[in-house]
Amino acid sequence: MMMLRGFLPLIAIWLLGYLVDWEAALLTGLGLAGVIVANGALRGNFRSFELAVFVILAALAVFDLVFGRAPGVWPGTVIYAGLAVFAAGSVVVGRPFTLAYGRERVHPDTWSAPGFPPVHRKISLVWSLAFGFLALVLAGAMFLPPFLHVATAVIVFATIAAGCLYSEEQFVRIPGRARSAPD
Repeated sequence: MMMLRGFLPLIAIWLLGYLVDWEAALLTGLGLAGVIVANGALRGNFRSFELAVFVILAALAVFDLVFGRAPGVWPGTVIYAGLAVFAAGSVVVGRPFTLAYGRERVHPDTWSAPGFPPVHRKISLVWSLAFGFLALVLAGAMFLPPFLHVATAVIVFATIAAGCLYSEEQFVRIPGRARSAPD
């Protein structure tokens, strides 16, 4: 469930966006993403997903500062569309973003197993589809009455939880996988 750490800034934005306001939520999420990226860099545990979240949030913060929040454009749509492009792009360039998480979950001998890269391409593409789905759900939510936004939150959190569980399940099914990562 290490992937969940990368989602913490997005969860903070979602909650604070309802409780406080958009600007405070965005700045809090951006700060949290920065701490997560810095922590990973200091520990030598770099994850491109966490950096992608930080970059997308930073771009939104700059846009918000320069232009104000665009009317009718819900930031969640932009965030998840950006993550969909990132996840698909990571596969296109040959570095599926889930590799970092997979390497944390399995023994180093497994990294060279023939099944390791294809499984991570598959997982990253599934995440790309999930992020694209969330972007569409959130775009559609702009046209729903506010009381239905709770249903949207349930869909977002359920999709993220399902993605994390799917990823974990795929990590243990890697052909030629050694039992566990070293301590």
